[in-house]
Amino acid sequence: MEKQLGNALSRGVGVHNASNIFSLCRSLRQVYKGIISAGHHQSIKMEIDQRMWRHSCYEVIEALRPRCLLPSYPLPRDGNVLEVSDEAIEMRCLLLHFVEQASVFYTSLIGHLQKVNNFTLPQYIRWLKLHQHVQSKISLAGLTCHRSSICLGDLSRYMQQAKVCEDWGKARSYY
Repeated sequence: MEKQLGNALSRGVGVHNASNIFSLCRSLRQVYKGIISAGHHQSIKMEIDQRMWRHSCYEVIEALRPRCLLPSYPLPRDGNVLEVSDEAIEMRCLLLHFVEQASVFYTSLIGHLQKVNNFTLPQYIRWLKLHQHVQSKISLAGLTCHRSSICLGDLSRYMQQAKVCEDWGKARSYY
C-alpha cells in the first residue's frame, strides 16, 4: 500500500485524485494501527509509528503545501490584496481537511492505546519523571503515544500555517 500511495503522489496531488490519495492514507493508517495494537515490541522495532507518520501524513502534506501558494509573512502593508487562484484555495481546503482527518486519527490512536493498556499519557510521563518502574507493555505503548502527540503537534502547526495564523499555542501543547 505504501508503494501504491507513493505512485499516486508521484503523479501529483490535485482535486481530481485527492479523494483516492486520502482513502489510501486512511487505509494505510488502519493497517499501521493494527500492527501497533498487535505487538508493541515489534512495532517499535520496525518503527511503525514513524513510518505511519511519514507515509500516511507527512509526504501527502508536503505534496499539498506548495499547491496552496500560501502567502509568505509578512503580508504586504501597502494595502495591496494578494491574488490567490481558485485552485490554490481548493488545495488549501483539501490540506485543511486532510490535516483534520489525520488529527482525528492520531487522537483516536492515543485514546485506544491508553484504554487498552490502562494508563494515561500524563500518568506515563509522571512515572518517567519519577523514574518509577513501568511495565514493558505500558512503556512501549506510552512511547507510541508520546510520538503520536508529537505528530499531533506537527499537524496543528501545519493547520496554523494553512490558516495563515500565528497561534502556535496548541501545537506547543503537544510537544
